[in-house]
Amino acid sequence: MQSLIFDIGEDPYTFKKYILTYTDEQESLFTSLFNEYVSEQNDMTSFLNKILYNTEKFSTFKNRESNENTLLYDLVSKMFIKLPYLSFKNQHKEMICY
Repeated sequence: MQSLIFDIGEDPYTFKKYILTYTDEQESLFTSLFNEYVSEQNDMTSFLNKILYNTEKFSTFKNRESNENTLLYDLVSKMFIKLPYLSFKNQHKEMICY
C-alpha cells in the first residue's frame, strides 16, 4: 500500500501531488503533544523543529523501532518533505572523534 501511495504522489509524468499519509495513532500523539507545547510556547515551527532535530527520535526512527518516538518523527519528517513552506534550520555541532 505504501508503495502505491508513493507512486501516485511522486509520479514524474503528471504533476507532484502532496499526499501526506499518517495513522490515527500518529494523529492523536501529534495533536496531544502539539496542544501541550503550543499552549506553553505558542510557536508551531519551534515545535516541529524540536522533534525533527531530536537525535533520540531520529535514532529510533532509523532503527525502525516501534514506539511513539518513531511515529512522531515519521510524521514530522514527512511534513518537512511534503510542505514547501517548512524549511530546515542550519545547525552547527562539533563531533568528538576518539
